Amino acid sequence: MNEIVAKAAAIAGWMFEPELAWLAETARTHEAIIELGSWKGRSTKALGMATPGVVYAVDHWLGSEPERSGPHKEAADLGPDAFFGIFKRNLDPEIRAGKVIPIRCESQQAIPLLETLLRGRGGKADMVFIDAEHSYQSVARDVRNYTPLVRSGGIISGHDYSTAFPDVMRAVHEHVPGWRMGGGSIWYTIKP
Repeated sequence: MNEIVAKAAAIAGWMFEPELAWLAETARTHEAIIELGSWKGRSTKALGMATPGVVYAVDHWLGSEPERSGPHKEAADLGPDAFFGIFKRNLDPEIRAGKVIPIRCESQQAIPLLETLLRGRGGKADMVFIDAEHSYQSVARDVRNYTPLVRSGGIISGHDYSTAFPDVMRAVHEHVPGWRMGGGSIWYTIKP
């Protein structure tokens, strides 16, 4: 597990090592994982290296609209094609091995494609990890729209449950029954 965390941590991003370790440990027993918001692939690397299955990495690689003048300025400056290229280089071994499948679009636009890709699994994923736009509306919408894609007993989770992101906290409180804390600022629940 330490090797996975080290390789993931070598990719620029905002996820701390205890969070990467939680993702890797959780992914070890999940074969179909949907990640919403992949940025440069730090968390995707941990998920992709650890899962015995596949990670569907959903992102438009534009950066979140409200953060394009701040933390996501790099994506705005480089443009989505160049930024997507960074992700692909960082995840090249996992993409070539079929362990990571990038899906380049908004999270809501990806749902029909994911339903098709998951058809052989009854249309259900084992885990969803939400780390896309951090507005209340976006997090609440992703929880609401992606929960039906998770099998019973699967995990719905996300990043940045902290006072630095009050909208994330509010969306979790209001839309994620029975939520708990994983590693660091990761929240999760198990779907009944």
